[in-house]
Amino acid sequence: MAERKAIARLLLDGKITVEEGHPALEGKRELLPYEALYLMRRDLLSLFKEDGTEVTQEELISSSPEKFFWQKYVVYEDLRRKGYEVGPSPFPLAFYVRRKGEEVSPTLLYVMVEGNKEAFGSLLSVLQAARSTKKDAILAIVDATGGISYYGAALSRLDKKARVTGPAAHV
Repeated sequence: MAERKAIARLLLDGKITVEEGHPALEGKRELLPYEALYLMRRDLLSLFKEDGTEVTQEELISSSPEKFFWQKYVVYEDLRRKGYEVGPSPFPLAFYVRRKGEEVSPTLLYVMVEGNKEAFGSLLSVLQAARSTKKDAILAIVDATGGISYYGAALSRLDKKARVTGPAAHV
């Protein structure tokens, strides 16, 4: 016998509200689009529009106003499969990440898309936020095939006495 799916509704404002729960939702009443897609792909959630028609995975992806929704989803899915809890952050291309059972998220993860000219200011803002909240900063770089490379990142200052020598000294 198939397990009953959770039921959620995609509202006109883009919010996704849970109408009937499932243990996988852990009591949540509202879902991020990434969470909804993750559960839909695992056949744990049925999503409906306000008029009652079912929303397909493709419709959910294409309805997102986010330019890099798919790339952000790929990172979300990878982290969930590795046992992490992933939550929203105030930055458009970032998540808070923690191991299941941890009370506080020790990591701020920023998603970058290979070949996309990221605004340096966005990355700098994420790194400054990580530093000021004493969190680790991780960059997740998504390539054209959906492969992900993770890198630790931090702000640092060169000592005023530091000198550059060798071929790069001309730059």
